[in-house]
Parts: sequence; C-alpha cells; structure tokens
Amino acid sequence: MPVQKPLSIGQFSQMTRLSTRALRLYDEMGVLKPARVDAATGYRYYLLEQAHRADLIRQLRAVEMPLVDIRRFLDSEEEASSILAEHRTLLKARMASVGTMVDAVDKLLDDPQPMISDVVVTEQQSRQICIVRLETNRDKIAGDIANGFAVLGAALDSGQLQATGVPMLIYHDVIDEENSGVVEVAVPVATGSANEDNEAFDVRLLSGGTIAGLELSGSYTGLTAAYQKLFRWIHQHGYQLAGPPRELYLNDPATVAESDLVTQIEFPVSAGTETND
Repeated sequence: MPVQKPLSIGQFSQMTRLSTRALRLYDEMGVLKPARVDAATGYRYYLLEQAHRADLIRQLRAVEMPLVDIRRFLDSEEEASSILAEHRTLLKARMASVGTMVDAVDKLLDDPQPMISDVVVTEQQSRQICIVRLETNRDKIAGDIANGFAVLGAALDSGQLQATGVPMLIYHDVIDEENSGVVEVAVPVATGSANEDNEAFDVRLLSGGTIAGLELSGSYTGLTAAYQKLFRWIHQHGYQLAGPPRELYLNDPATVAESDLVTQIEFPVSAGTETND
C-alpha cells in the first residue's frame, strides 16, 4: 500500500471548504488538530481521513454550535446525542425569540401610536406589600417574572396572603442587553396577612408620598412610549425622581384581549434632589 502523502493546509482547505484561518483556529481550540506540524516552518499538514471530521465541524458551525460544544461532540460518543439535543433546544428557543420580535414589529406596524393617558399627580399612603425579589437579566426576565407571580399567586390561593391591590413590578435597575439588575414582583397585602418568615417571599413597606402616574391602554409594546411621556412630563414640570418606577397591572393578560390591557406606570417624585434608588 502506498504511503499517504500529507496535504498542505491550503490543499486541505480547498478540499473541505474551510478557510485556512478557520483551520488555524480549530487547531488552537483543539477541535481539528493537523496530523503534523513542521518544526522548522510551522506549516500544518493534514491526512485525507481527517476530511470527515472537518465536514462535521463545517456542518455544526453552519447551525451555530459553539466550538467548545463541537469538540465535546466529536470527542465523546457517549455525549454526542445529548449535545445535539441540547443545541436543538437552544435553536428552537432562538426561533421562538425571533418570532416574538417579529410579532412586536407587526404590532408596531398595526398600531404605532399607543393609547396613553394624561399624567396625574396623587398623594399616596405607605402600603404593606409582599414581594419576590429577582436578580435577573434581559434573557431571563420574562421567565423570572412569571415565576415570581406564580409564587405570589400560590400564596394568595392558599390564604397566606390577602391582597388589597393589583399586582405590580418595581424596577430598581435598568435591565437591557448589557445590564442585569433587580426587579421586585409585588402585591399589596393586608397588615398581618403574610408570614414574614416565609423563604419564598418577603414583606416590606412600600413608601407613599407624591406619585406621578399615567395609564397605558393596549399592548405592553407601548410601555417604552409611556415611560418616555411620563419621564418627559416629570422633567418639564420641575419634579425629581424619588424612587424606582412601578408598573401596576389593572387587569389580567390571561383573561382579557391584548387590546384591552390597562397598565398604570408610576414614579415617586419630589421637588428635592433626585435619588438613584
């Protein structure tokens, strides 16, 4: 049998349709090591039988599998099926996320002007609230909030809590693609209706005072415009922010049409110095 002549990195690149730059990266990452590296020149050489591994890498990169997972897939027959299944689940989640974004764009096209009320300033008393405090980020926030409301809902159903107002969110930080932060899922409760030692939730006082607020009617996609209108009004009328914003949900998205949703947005305000709380 004739001795197999190694292929240069350029020849191997042409055969596998992987760039020489990619092949160098795959070598550094331990995904596809050359059969031989010339000690004097540093040139990489490959064997024909390595083409099959290269083709698998190309296919997996085409579906955006990370190189660390590709290496695990190629080097462990026992884990190969589970790694593919995990990546399939991730891709389906991405598809759902993209579908949600497309729906949001469609809603903007259908109803670019959300219905937002005028700003009203009220004086509110302090209230006892039951909260689930969440440290979250943009990718997790929807699921975390749903879980938080589920905890409070279970406590209400069991009689541990007696609600005296509508559910709300309190945003202590701006949460976006670059920043994680803290949000509280909350419901006002009657004094003494909650077990303060319960590890699933906490009880605290929501400070009263001067509140500037407005109502958004319709889809939650209008929240950004509503926040902007409220913040602009506060700034133009000489108020300062005195606490984190609150979103109060005046009806249940599970029981009413999206067009019938009503959300109240509130900012504690004062004539003093703005806080960072």
